[in-house]
Amino acid sequence: MKLTFLGGAGEYGRSCFLLEHDHGALLIDCGVMKKKGSFINTYPTLTPSIAKRVSHVLVTHAHEDHTLSLPYLKKLGFTGTVLATSQTIEQTIEYFSKWRQKVETEGDTLPYEKEDEEGLSFEALDDKCTNFWISLTDTVSIMYGRSGHTIGSLWYAVQVDGKTVFFSGDYSLESTLLNYEWPKIGAKPDLAVMDGAYGDFNVTQDTLLEQVMIKLHYALEKRDRVLLQVPLVGKSQELLAAVKHRLLMKGADQIVVEKALYEASKNFGKHSDWLVDHTTAAFFDSLGNGGVTVADSPNEVANGSIGFFTAETLVEKDDWKHDRSTHIISPGPENQELKRMAEVTSIAYSKVMLKVHPGKDETEALLSRLMPKRTVFTHGVRKDVEALVGALHSRTRFLTGEVGVTVEV
Repeated sequence: MKLTFLGGAGEYGRSCFLLEHDHGALLIDCGVMKKKGSFINTYPTLTPSIAKRVSHVLVTHAHEDHTLSLPYLKKLGFTGTVLATSQTIEQTIEYFSKWRQKVETEGDTLPYEKEDEEGLSFEALDDKCTNFWISLTDTVSIMYGRSGHTIGSLWYAVQVDGKTVFFSGDYSLESTLLNYEWPKIGAKPDLAVMDGAYGDFNVTQDTLLEQVMIKLHYALEKRDRVLLQVPLVGKSQELLAAVKHRLLMKGADQIVVEKALYEASKNFGKHSDWLVDHTTAAFFDSLGNGGVTVADSPNEVANGSIGFFTAETLVEKDDWKHDRSTHIISPGPENQELKRMAEVTSIAYSKVMLKVHPGKDETEALLSRLMPKRTVFTHGVRKDVEALVGALHSRTRFLTGEVGVTVEV
């Protein structure tokens, strides 16, 4: 086997890894670079030859930087099958629509047609059948398990002719919301492709959540209204559950949630087996029964209350910038336009950290469990990856990954 990085190595975005073997080829993820740039920097370095040779794409999760080049792959001649959990498939199709709308609104052109989105062949993996080897073809076997990143997210192991490659996907061992399944591969992987997004950052999720709660308490004690800028799916749900459980509504008059975020959060209640505990699932399931207040605009958040809104909504419905009692808190990813608006109008703005990728100790723990012969970090810029490698004590040979680099397995 050999692994070629078509994107996502030495950079943060457009994850796309080509795994070739004597009998064919697979892709692991096929995403875009979300920040605006040239075509060559937005999409992976795919070619018609690669697209026609690939039989399957293994998708770790639905986020844009892992899925939104799938229609482009189809346009180039891909006729194979996209494998993912049913939750990831459903979310991916929604992301296709949002990406198309975003690109067209910005006056740009997609490198594929809507028919390429609709022509993709998806097959749902059984999310109850984790940590078992499954025959993909006569010569290829795969294993997968839950990665703790979002609902439906997976890690994968691929085995061909006695050689094994492990792909961590985006993962978290410390999520207070989502569970993680340790890989039971049965042998040391010949190569591990690991999430290195946070470099050597090493603060626990519990500590970070407590820091966020302190920041919220401070704002609420001043009777400010707090607007939390959050993504639609991901750390927003972990933070929503944490605010409910840790603040216990003391000092907060109300929790207000944007309508689209409310719908996405309600969905978490339908997937209790993906969550750390069932009480959290019950909380999400009961959101519409007095758990939170649903709103269309941040202007509906009263002083002394907490509102959860996406950056897009905060930018579009910007009457908040005329109210000096507003405090915007962003757990990331930060929106630069929103940040500039707050600075210009002298509205209080705070950046806080909340993890959706592994810290150094989490990386050390997974490597100690896997004991791979060689390891390469992706999903991070080179300086962060180098800092991580320098801080680790694992007995593995570290390789440098860059777009265009091929690693022999």
